[in-house]
Order: sequence, then C-alpha cells, then structure tokens
Amino acid sequence: MPEIINEILEIISTASNEEIVARLSDYHPKDIADALQTLSKEDRERIYSLFDTAFIAEIMSFYDDVEELSKEERDMIASIPFNEENYMKAIGV
Repeated sequence: MPEIINEILEIISTASNEEIVARLSDYHPKDIADALQTLSKEDRERIYSLFDTAFIAEIMSFYDDVEELSKEERDMIASIPFNEENYMKAIGV
C-alpha cells in the first residue's frame, strides 16, 4: 500500500474528528478516496459525516468500481448534519 494511504489511515484511526477534518484537507481527494476504499462501510460513513457533501462528492468521484447506493443509503447521506461554521473553524478558515 502506498505510504500516503498509510498516512491517511493513521490519521483516521488516531485523530479526533476535528483533527481528521483539518488534516485530511491537506490531501488530494484521490488519495483520500484510495484510503477510504480500504475501510469498512461503517468507518467510511463516520468519515463522510465530518465533511460537507461537496467534498464527499469530490472524494467519491475518484472511487473505483463503485457500487450503486440504495435509496436508503442516499437518504442517510443526505440526512447527515453539517455545520459550515464548525467546518470552517476546524480547517482554520
């Protein structure tokens, strides 16, 4: 596995949610997508819940062999709460 993927997985497994948002923002969405594809569905959903839908859509655009989401899964993603003010604070903007 490429070192950059290992770095991202290390961040995801050890950092707080706020740190994950701040630190993953420094990586290219393709690298994040490659790392997330190695995680369980539950772990991916936890990470998705930390970011806004535009960033998640950008990450997902790099997925290989993507399975079509069910209506239930699409509804679940759409219902994830997102607070732009908290997000901006977490990334230092």
